[in-house]
Amino acid sequence: MDDRPAHPATVSGFASPLPYRPARRGVILQRARILRITAGNVRGDVAFPAIRRRERMKYWLGRCYLWLIGWELRGEKPPMAKYLIIAAPHTSNWDVPVMLALAWVYGIRVSWIGKHTLFKWPLGILMRFLGGIPVDRRARHNAVEQMVDQFRQRDELALLITPEGTRGRSEYWKSGFYHIAREAGVPLVLGLLDFKHKYGGLFEVFQPTGDITADMDRIRAFYAEPNPKYPADFGPVRLREETEPLETSPSPTSS
Repeated sequence: MDDRPAHPATVSGFASPLPYRPARRGVILQRARILRITAGNVRGDVAFPAIRRRERMKYWLGRCYLWLIGWELRGEKPPMAKYLIIAAPHTSNWDVPVMLALAWVYGIRVSWIGKHTLFKWPLGILMRFLGGIPVDRRARHNAVEQMVDQFRQRDELALLITPEGTRGRSEYWKSGFYHIAREAGVPLVLGLLDFKHKYGGLFEVFQPTGDITADMDRIRAFYAEPNPKYPADFGPVRLREETEPLETSPSPTSS
């Protein structure tokens, strides 16, 4: 009968990639590293590819935060490399950490638009780490054109925009998100934060057709029964252009 102790990888439920050898410090460290990598590639009962250490750290931070606040991740990560995420409803500062946690668990590096003055040193280091993209509204090209250029220059980009433009009640959504997606040729991904049932995620995906009213009808149907943190601050889901067409494409922060 073999009295040798069981290999730690076998005890943990993973097949050992190494034959048994007498314990030596180098071997123990090597086996520990294999266990750590293997365990890091399993999320519940769903396997996912090995990712960089920083992304693994974000995943676990996001997962722990959602667990602490009692939230659940639903929906699916979009399969395409470039898309624009509609983040709604947006009525509270608490929306931001929840959205970031959801993105980190998904394994998505979300980007967002910020005024260029926020990206000066040293704050700019943190802003870019969190996915910020500076937009200079003094530039010749408006913000929509600048973001369309970003989509064209990058191989991957998940741009997150809050069309309400403010945490307070707004009678119209800002239409920049629609023009960016349309001109860049990327799909819209409908994100949702449900504070009543404590879940969030990315759900419906569709390509804007150019028929603003028809596309907004689809978005309205999705957000027909939202549960924001402050319901009174969530206004109508509509664009001013549905009744008052504009001659030029507005910026993401314009009406």
